[in-house]
Amino acid sequence: MIIKTIGSDKVNEYLLKEAADQVRPDRYHVSYASFLKNCHTLDDVETKITMLKDVLGKNLPSVWNTFFSSVKQRMHP
Repeated sequence: MIIKTIGSDKVNEYLLKEAADQVRPDRYHVSYASFLKNCHTLDDVETKITMLKDVLGKNLPSVWNTFFSSVKQRMHP
């Protein structure tokens, strides 16, 4: 999953780096590995999902909800 940013927002950049790998100054790649880094519990995952939704907006394409569900399943298969 790729996130493209517009403009510069240091807070959002910091938050994106918590869930994604920066591949260009304006692009971030979200993978299972990048998203789950520093997540030790399902609560950690839920917190990161909420944080990312705050950055990206609540009305995300369905592919994001599928990704979030899949991430939760990886924590508790």
